[in-house]
Amino acid sequence: MGYLGKNSGHGHPLRPAYVLTPKGKAIAEWAAELDGFLESNHWKIARRSWALPIIRAVAPARRYGELRSILNPVTDRALSETLKALGENQWVSRRIDGDSSPPSVTYLPLGIGKLIVPILNESLNV
Repeated sequence: MGYLGKNSGHGHPLRPAYVLTPKGKAIAEWAAELDGFLESNHWKIARRSWALPIIRAVAPARRYGELRSILNPVTDRALSETLKALGENQWVSRRIDGDSSPPSVTYLPLGIGKLIVPILNESLNV
């Protein structure tokens, strides 16, 4: 992935064997920004395997099938359970459009989820 590189020079117990590359430093800065933004109780939700990719994918509002395509290889179970957990914690909103036939369901970021979308989108540029 290119985030780490071998440390040049002679081995020494106090010298790390690997160091961050410039790409690794950029990712570390991004991760520190996200860590500084989220409170400790938010990490219970954010550290779920698909939580952060799903939050980034639901901005703008998307339907379940679109999310499954964007987040391939996510399984249906992982996607539905994570959407449910994000909804219960008010990070994602589930909107039902009963006026359409058949009714359509869309998901969009809400609360903390909406606030961290710009930080997550920034990760695409790193």
